[in-house]
Amino acid sequence: MKATASALLVVLLLCSASAQEKPDFSGLYLLNTTKPGKHQKAQPLIYLRVTQSERVLEATLINPAGQRFTSKYFLDGSPSQNLEVGEFPSKDSARFRGKALLIESVVQVHGTALHQKQKWQLSRKSETLTIHLRSGGSSGGKPSEGSRWNQVYTRQP
Repeated sequence: MKATASALLVVLLLCSASAQEKPDFSGLYLLNTTKPGKHQKAQPLIYLRVTQSERVLEATLINPAGQRFTSKYFLDGSPSQNLEVGEFPSKDSARFRGKALLIESVVQVHGTALHQKQKWQLSRKSETLTIHLRSGGSSGGKPSEGSRWNQVYTRQP
């Protein structure tokens, strides 16, 4: 009986430890933009609202015109279907690797398959969300050169 109780305690501790590794990205974030130069206009404000449960993450991009574009991702790697920026169909999968969220997408843009990878990471105090993006396409079976960039968001109160 003691051995069974001890084994159950070990299993519960391991489950709670793995649950603690997954960060909660929920919150409202403002995209950091570069400050305009002397003769440049200020960049418009872009927000990202994230809601996350144990199984699903929903990310809503809010552009300066107030339009909202929502994508829903299943956190167990199951496929989901979304519309990239509201008009291009995408097939997505998301999963955690350590404290990072990895999202892989294939977006169909005018007959071209655009392959995109995102790596979401929170800063230590969860004040900043950094999304590392990589994308590349293929048309007629030939892959094209990809590009990389980062988006840095600051958590809003």
